[in-house]
Amino acid sequence: MKRFDYLGGVIGACVMIGAAAAQAENYVLRSAVTSATVYPSGALIEREANLAVPAGQHRLTFRDVPAEFDADEIMGLLQTKVTGGRLGPISTRIVAVSEAEIYSAPNVQAAKETLQAAEEALAVKEEAAARISVEINAAEDLLDYLARTNADKTDSVAERVEIARMIAAESASARQSIISAQAALRALEPELALLEADVATAEAALAQLVSENANRIEIVLDVTAPEAADLEVAFSYVTQQAGWQPSYTAALDTGANAMTLTRGIQAWQGTGEAWVDVALAFSTEDAKKRVAPTELHPWIRRIFDPASVMPRALGAAKHERSEMVVEQSLSADDFEGVAPMMEVATEAVADISGLNLTYHYPENVIFYSGAGGTEFALSELTFDTDIHVRAVPARDAVGYVMASFENSSGEVFVPGELRLIRDGSYLNSTYLPTIARGEEVEVPFGALEGMKLSRVVKDRSEGDRGVISKSNEAETQVVLKIENLTGLAWPLEVLERVSVSEQEDLDVTWAATPVPSEERFEERRGVLAWRFDLDAGDTQEISITETLRWPEGMVLR
Repeated sequence: MKRFDYLGGVIGACVMIGAAAAQAENYVLRSAVTSATVYPSGALIEREANLAVPAGQHRLTFRDVPAEFDADEIMGLLQTKVTGGRLGPISTRIVAVSEAEIYSAPNVQAAKETLQAAEEALAVKEEAAARISVEINAAEDLLDYLARTNADKTDSVAERVEIARMIAAESASARQSIISAQAALRALEPELALLEADVATAEAALAQLVSENANRIEIVLDVTAPEAADLEVAFSYVTQQAGWQPSYTAALDTGANAMTLTRGIQAWQGTGEAWVDVALAFSTEDAKKRVAPTELHPWIRRIFDPASVMPRALGAAKHERSEMVVEQSLSADDFEGVAPMMEVATEAVADISGLNLTYHYPENVIFYSGAGGTEFALSELTFDTDIHVRAVPARDAVGYVMASFENSSGEVFVPGELRLIRDGSYLNSTYLPTIARGEEVEVPFGALEGMKLSRVVKDRSEGDRGVISKSNEAETQVVLKIENLTGLAWPLEVLERVSVSEQEDLDVTWAATPVPSEERFEERRGVLAWRFDLDAGDTQEISITETLRWPEGMVLR
């Protein structure tokens, strides 16, 4: 839907060429943001306006694009299209607009009128409260006067009695008036509080629509209409003052073996204007990423005499190592924490931008500018899950609930924060990686305190096997113990590792009771896995014996 409004209407007719000649006019107009595609970093904004004009040359001026942050970039990337006329030269510059122009948009005027109405209602109630306060002050003044009245100045006993009665009556009446007025004032306090809240709300609503910065980008278009026409003007530009990231909440029902995944988007924009009734789209593309492939240069190979190069190479290596020590020292002392943060951010952006997905929000929204973010719900999906407890006695004292499911949604899940809920209790959050269509996913759902783990080294021996032997030997026996104190039966997956040798001279043998279900868990060499069900109150032990042999004179690590 095309939207615009005049900013003061037609400024005036500039030129009249004969009675039937075309009329050249200047128009100051307002455009509206109609759609925006938000990227993880940045946004593509589209604005529209339309205007009925007679045949002839016309100058259209727009002063409604905020110029708070990246004005030069906006003007450099501005794309303009006019339907119904021929577009001529385009000029842009930064101007300071008047307060009347700032408040000229219909939605801003409506917010300002709401604020004025709230302020007037508050003023009426404050006036009523002020009148009651005047009554209280008058009654207190009367009491003060009566307290200073002296009946002893008259010789007549009857007059003294009459004055005393008058003072008593008037004092009682004044005190009663104070009590009544104070009660009326207290009754007004809740109404005053509500009206003050209405004013604060209206002020905040107006502030969300209006930027305090009066600078705007002025766009001037020269347009020629061959005949009377309805001009449609469209602008598009890129701003860096916007962004989004995915948001997920996974709620696991262990009784039903089901997980509900709520998908959302946390977005922000700081362009300095509210996007009202705008069609929003969220793209995983990165508007700033490199668009050309990397150049590949010739690879020139050389041969050399290692004897002549070795000393110089060793010296250079020592120099490089000394520089590395200095650099690492600086990083540790002066820039602690910077490098890991940069690595995480770079990895996340790369994963997101490579998927090239776009989510279109189903309805137009109001998206305010500001430091805070806005969360938009996308969908709620339910998956059947396989639930088990993973036990790693070598590292943990308790087992952890794991849930696996297949992404049968037909969509790719982009990486983002995943908030976890297990059986109605909020746990913490983890990171959800990129999940392709049909991919199997495993999600951790926190510690299961009743699943107790222990790992005990029962026997360890090292040393020569005899005077005749030329090899050394080390033998270790480990016992893993898993106790289910939860009151429920759980499927268990127990992990333990044994030594792995990559040398022929180092011989590794091991034996386990019971035999593990898998000897290369997730393609990790030496990582063993046992899978079994453990009933409530039961205990399972696993015994592992490992023997290492190596040649005499060698050291085991």
